[in-house]
Amino acid sequence: MNREFLEFYDRELKLLYERSKEFAEEFPGVAARLGALTEDQMDPTLVGLLEGAAFLAARVQLKIKSEFDTFTVEMLEQLLPGFLAPIPSFAMVRALPDFSDPGLREGVFLKAGDYLDTAFVEREKRIACRYRLVTDLALWPYQINKAEYFSTTAPMQARGIETSVSVASGLCLELVLAGGPPSKDAAPGPPVKTCTPDELTFHLVESISDSATLYELLFSKLGRIIIRHAKEGMAPKFEILPAESIEEIGFEEGKSLFGHDDRVFAGFNQLKEYFLFPHRFLGFRLKGLADKLKHIDADRFEIYFEFESSSKRMSSIIKAKSFALYAAPIANLFEATCTPVPLRTQDHEHVVVVDRSRPLEYEIYKIIEVSALFPRRKDKIPVFPLYSAPRGNMPLNRAHFYTSRQIERRRTDAERRTGLVSNYLGTDTFISLREPAEEDVAERVRSLNVRALVTNRHLTDQLPVRRGRADFVAVSDTKLEFECIAGPTPPRDSLLSGTFRGRGGEPTGSVLWKLINFLQFNHLGLAGRPGGDGAAALREMLMVFADASNSDIERRIRGIVDVSTEPVVRKIRQDTGYNAARGIRVTIEVDETAFEGSGAFLLGTILSRFLTEYAAINSFVETAMRSRQRGEIKVWKPVIGERRLL
Repeated sequence: MNREFLEFYDRELKLLYERSKEFAEEFPGVAARLGALTEDQMDPTLVGLLEGAAFLAARVQLKIKSEFDTFTVEMLEQLLPGFLAPIPSFAMVRALPDFSDPGLREGVFLKAGDYLDTAFVEREKRIACRYRLVTDLALWPYQINKAEYFSTTAPMQARGIETSVSVASGLCLELVLAGGPPSKDAAPGPPVKTCTPDELTFHLVESISDSATLYELLFSKLGRIIIRHAKEGMAPKFEILPAESIEEIGFEEGKSLFGHDDRVFAGFNQLKEYFLFPHRFLGFRLKGLADKLKHIDADRFEIYFEFESSSKRMSSIIKAKSFALYAAPIANLFEATCTPVPLRTQDHEHVVVVDRSRPLEYEIYKIIEVSALFPRRKDKIPVFPLYSAPRGNMPLNRAHFYTSRQIERRRTDAERRTGLVSNYLGTDTFISLREPAEEDVAERVRSLNVRALVTNRHLTDQLPVRRGRADFVAVSDTKLEFECIAGPTPPRDSLLSGTFRGRGGEPTGSVLWKLINFLQFNHLGLAGRPGGDGAAALREMLMVFADASNSDIERRIRGIVDVSTEPVVRKIRQDTGYNAARGIRVTIEVDETAFEGSGAFLLGTILSRFLTEYAAINSFVETAMRSRQRGEIKVWKPVIGERRLL
């Protein structure tokens, strides 16, 4: 039962008792004939009558209150499509290719959007959960044979690398091109020059704390990147990779965990992803490798990273298993055709079910496409979202439109008797149809075909993973197996739900107003706020994206202690030469004691991307992060949108 309804009921019943008592005091004769109207002396029949009246009044009050949510949610759905949808399960998986397959040297490529099914199948329903690859994935016959972190430069100098005075530590990754598992006794494999991928992506799979420390070294303290290779019995050779060879991961255009939508500001999705599944950002990509690898005659090579600071803890942490090649994030989102929705004239909205034989095992995340079927026609016509423009040459007065809404699913009778299988209840989706006014009654729509992006609801919360064998298999190639290296995360209710806002959290209306407040953020930004507190504005915005039931996340957000802005001038290269460009420098100060176990640098990276896309036209943003404990952490390069300045 809705908690708000109970509160309305108690309020209405209390009000009725108060009014009946006032009536009895003012008109005692009439009250006596009615059997007394005071609460302690009232006739049981009158008590039931007042309780029934309170019940009906509470329903009216709840309906009136819900109208605010209905209007606001529909408006936000136009501004932030899909932002209020339930949150599916995410995981990070690593492919387990057959390294003895010679075809692997040409590369095996999986596209973002390819599906993986879980190896575990639910016993009673015989359902395998389906996940979608979020990013492209390329498989090669390279394996990480060894990984070492040097807290001093001596080991690198012993291997022939001349380090400068500014270098304090280093990292070495040894990659082997082989036909099987790496082994000291294995015969040398084919030379590296026979397999030359242009880029390799490495994910950091240690704890969040240790991965964040190494991530900061890679993207704020990095000097040179050196490739070292040596054929047996010969002197080693060195290749220098340019600084732009390394890049961050997780920011690829159109590769969001929530699916691609051109109408959604990418910065919002990145903030949600950071708080829900930060593993997708913890890693790096090396590009431009092909030109260097084609000169290597040995079956292996080493990649050295020089750092300008040192972390002694990393020496005992870093090993080959700290890195994962051929890994990618996955999301429990996949397309499905729902059961046809029959339309009944007595109902103004109709429930959409993915599979009527298994209604609780699937949940609709977002409706993709709707088409209408007619009783006397074999063809079907498209139905458009309300307020959208009809496609093609269809006149507006002949078009069909629909609206949809998601409400919390009601528990079944069995769930009321025996309890819930999972803490996640999920939602039901309802659809309403708007037909042209002049359409003949006999030609009214008979049913709707709905294609939607769906999830496996609560089933992902019960997946057994990391049991020593494959956890997922590719749908396009069942021989290709995957193991889970992070997650899966449990499915979550939407940003508006009470569970997501935490115990004693904000009411739905408060959260909706904060989302609407993004319009004010667009206009006023971090500077020019009433009171001049940019940090408070940023904290308030981040709290909307965060899981308020997680005290660690809330502490991190509170760790942002100051945000200041100032105008700056930087050089920009144009066809006419170098010219001056005006922009804004945003300095974020943090208290790192609030970021213990996660690190502040990753949040700074996310915010730098977010703020650059908030820049005004013909301007740029330069983001800097400072720590109360360490001083300046990093100044990110000036960026106009997604393009860097010189």
